[in-house]
Order: sequence, then C-alpha cells, then structure tokens
Amino acid sequence: PVKGAGISNIARGFYTAGTNDVISNLWPVQDYAASEVMKSFYKNLKQSANPSFSLRQAKLDYLNAESGLLAHPMYWAGWMLQSSEVGDSADTGFSFKPRHIAFILLLPLLILILLRSRR
Repeated sequence: PVKGAGISNIARGFYTAGTNDVISNLWPVQDYAASEVMKSFYKNLKQSANPSFSLRQAKLDYLNAESGLLAHPMYWAGWMLQSSEVGDSADTGFSFKPRHIAFILLLPLLILILLRSRR
C-alpha cells in the first residue's frame, strides 16, 4: 500500500472484485445532501448509462434545487467517480487515433526541418 492512497486502494479492491466504477466521497457528507445527490445520480444513470455524466448532472441538479448554506460545496463537491477504464466512464469525447500518433511523432521532425531551412 502507498501512504496517502487510501481512496485508490479501496477502489482497487472493488475493481478486483469485478466492478468498473466506484463513487466515493473525499470527506464526510451530510445525510440529506448525500441522499439527494445519490437519488439524482441514479435517476440520471438510468437515463444516460454514463456514470461520469450522471454524477456531474446530479451535482448540478443539487445546486439548482438548494440555496443558502446547503449549496455550499462541502455538501456536494466531495463526490468523485473512479473508473477502472478511463475510456468508459470518463468519456471526454476524445480518443487517440493513428493520425494523432503520427502527428506527435512527426512534429519534432517538422520543427527540425524548419529550423535547418532558416540557417
């Protein structure tokens, strides 16, 4: 175990048991706020099947429904999603394609050619 990696170690145990995603919080959360965020999360998950989007939307739903002290980040911001496979849950809409790799590999060569042609 790595010191200070408690959340990662807990998630690793769940991944070993066969789960793909783990939702946890970084600090203790008040029961009312936790139940509201989780109800919204599961409602959104049922509609979109994307855990990352569902958690984000649940936090936004909570913020839209609450005001004053209950809208403070300590009530909703601690929830986080950890995924065993980044491409599944944390879908950013970007994936490496062969042309990206070719560009990254050829960029230094192009820079070198440009620098030599200016001499």
